[in-house]
Amino acid sequence: MEAISIPQLRLGQLQTLTEQTLELTKGIEQVTTYVAAVEEAFEPFLAGMLKDSAESDKKPLDTIRDQYLSGLFIGVRSETHYPHDTAQLVVLEKLQHMADKYGFKISKLPYDEETAAIDNLLAELETVDLQGMPQLARWIEKIKAANEDFKASSKEYLEGTVRSSATKSATAVAPALVAALDNLYTMLFAYTTVTADETIATAYQELSELVDTYRG
Repeated sequence: MEAISIPQLRLGQLQTLTEQTLELTKGIEQVTTYVAAVEEAFEPFLAGMLKDSAESDKKPLDTIRDQYLSGLFIGVRSETHYPHDTAQLVVLEKLQHMADKYGFKISKLPYDEETAAIDNLLAELETVDLQGMPQLARWIEKIKAANEDFKASSKEYLEGTVRSSATKSATAVAPALVAALDNLYTMLFAYTTVTADETIATAYQELSELVDTYRG
């Protein structure tokens, strides 16, 4: 039986490997100290993973509000080519002015600036009577809801950042976790060579096969 060597892993793979290792070594008394060391190193790693992923939650929410904005602006542009009565033409002129003012460039602004610009756009849209144009009015609630969702996500991220300001990234603490796993595997390997403990031998074989699945 060969000693286990951990290959280069992505952070998500390292998380899964650690969770599976802890499950397989649970209850093996001879290595409880080394299992505890892995658990101790795993805690800040998980905190780092949560911190690293928090910012990414904002991107899909930003994409949604960008899509709704595009729907409104494209709709305004399309309606300018359709015959309307005088009252509707006045409304369209106002909407076209807003489209020119904000336009598709709004989606290229930094997150916080875009949020403020959308609030301003919504405030201007409230001054326009869109009852006769439901095909355009339907976008407003969608944009408003999407912007509020983004604000909530930003607030949550900011609060989480303040709470975890001392939390290191998963990348920074990964080497310590890998070292703890290496120590655990080394000690298990040592026991397999000097004892005939079937529980340890089985766990080590399963761990060896598990680690091998991450190669290649």
